[in-house]
Amino acid sequence: MLSVKYAPVCLPGQKIRYGAARGETAQVMCKVDANPPDVAYKWQFNNSLKVFDLSYSQVRSRGMESRASYTPRTENDYGTLLCRADNSIGRMVEPCVFELVAAGRPDPLRNCSVINQTSHSLEVECRAGFDGGLPQYFVAELFDQTGQELLRNFTRPFPDFAVAELPAGLELRLELYAANSRGRSRAVTLHGFTLKMPEKGASMGDSGATAQPPFVVTPILGVLIGLVATLIILAIGAVACIRNRRWV
Repeated sequence: MLSVKYAPVCLPGQKIRYGAARGETAQVMCKVDANPPDVAYKWQFNNSLKVFDLSYSQVRSRGMESRASYTPRTENDYGTLLCRADNSIGRMVEPCVFELVAAGRPDPLRNCSVINQTSHSLEVECRAGFDGGLPQYFVAELFDQTGQELLRNFTRPFPDFAVAELPAGLELRLELYAANSRGRSRAVTLHGFTLKMPEKGASMGDSGATAQPPFVVTPILGVLIGLVATLIILAIGAVACIRNRRWV
């Protein structure tokens, strides 16, 4: 089978933003794709004040992955880390670019939505924002919209929440946020509800049939009935008279 050889390229989908406090070492991972996979790496730091190559002691590489250890000491030590790689075919055209920022609180959750609501449960999905450079977790606070009472409090490693065993017909408010050791993000507010239970049908009689409304005789209907009865009596009288004449 034909094997196409090519210079290293930056692997898509990598984490590109890292956070670290002053004096804290950030471990920045660079991943590439290449053939042949025997790759050499070079790391460089760059900001508006300085540009320099990282030393070999700061870099650990194996195959198509390389990890750089970088420790900011002052506010001027934050910026961009560039990862370049080459093999026997050549050097990558565009380096992998990573941003190093001061560690802080995480960014708010994004694209939150209620995806399922029943009489006793609901589900919420969100997308996580930047973690502030630190491990983050996610919190959902569930309030009764009417009484503003806190009903539930959930902490999850992922920004997805499933809430069960709720009362039916409840108006709800959800406060969702991310948190890490530096603090919590701004909360995202969602409104939801649980469905009302279906109402019972109309009451049934002993026989199981629906009760019929009573028959009411209106004045007009009474007059019509009287006229019909009179005509019937007159017709019967006329027939009797004719028969009597025949027998005379």
